[in-house]
Amino acid sequence: MEFEIASKGMLIEMILSSNAVYLQSGRLGERLKDDPNAPKIVAEVAATGFRPIWDKLFLKHLVREMKKEGLNRQQAKQAATAYIQEMRAVSQIRIK
Repeated sequence: MEFEIASKGMLIEMILSSNAVYLQSGRLGERLKDDPNAPKIVAEVAATGFRPIWDKLFLKHLVREMKKEGLNRQQAKQAATAYIQEMRAVSQIRIK
């Protein structure tokens, strides 16, 4: 599967963190909320050593996007690093 890193990075991050992803068929533009009871499967995403590659790739793309928004190189790297840390902290929250 291919994903746009800049816009779907959080999705990729959550797949890597959980080592799994739900797959559900649908038409272009449909979302889970459109048919939450449609059949779906859970696919295991095994640890293959991709995590260090992903970490560098994700940071690089976020820095690039933040530089487009007007931040200088140092500011963009700091902001991207903070964003990733915050996103990972939020993704670890589980409802009990």
